Amino acid sequence: MNAGRSQNLKKVLDSVPAGYLVDANWLIAHGIAYETFRDYVKRGWLERVHRGVFRRPVPNPPASNTVDWKACLISMQNIMDYDIHVGGKTALSQQGYDHYL
Repeated sequence: MNAGRSQNLKKVLDSVPAGYLVDANWLIAHGIAYETFRDYVKRGWLERVHRGVFRRPVPNPPASNTVDWKACLISMQNIMDYDIHVGGKTALSQQGYDHYL
């Protein structure tokens, strides 16, 4: 691996905590070439969650292979800078108003 690729990988590993998600657009914007995604997955530096979505591996993964919706939301808001929010029943429940539902 050359110095440029290792610097790009270090930026990704420093920016994304374990268990959080990034998408292909975010990786490309941070200098990771599309061809290297498979290499990072093969080496265990990223996990492929879905087409174009990757997760930083968790040291002690839970028994189920599901993605927590809160980690997904935080990843989209804070890491990938998408302008999204939770609405509806989930928003009311998170505010403590689920007894009205």
